[in-house]
Amino acid sequence: MRTVCCSRVLSLVAVGLVLMGVPAFADVYESSGILGDLEVSVDESVTIDTGSTPPTFFVDAFPIGYLLSGRIDNGVAVFDFENVRIPAGVPVTVRGERPLSIAARGDMYIGASFNVSSG
Repeated sequence: MRTVCCSRVLSLVAVGLVLMGVPAFADVYESSGILGDLEVSVDESVTIDTGSTPPTFFVDAFPIGYLLSGRIDNGVAVFDFENVRIPAGVPVTVRGERPLSIAARGDMYIGASFNVSSG
């Protein structure tokens, strides 16, 4: 009886913490895939801003570019894709002070170099 009682108390405390808004940290390397597939072409460019809230992932594409919002998990800017493909030759610029995690639930291919220089 005592074990059951303690289990119920711990369960209630956990539910209470969730309801109070205490964050639950996920693994920054595991993706939910919520942003869908990321398929960048060689004639496009990528700019990632880890310092904005929420962090942003901008693909400058023709005729229409698109902006994706990531999440911050334990101080890391995280982008949750289903699959990722960024081929060689795509200019990728990263700015901001947070560490970056580009996560994919499925396949990931990154042939591009990332410019993370300051300034």
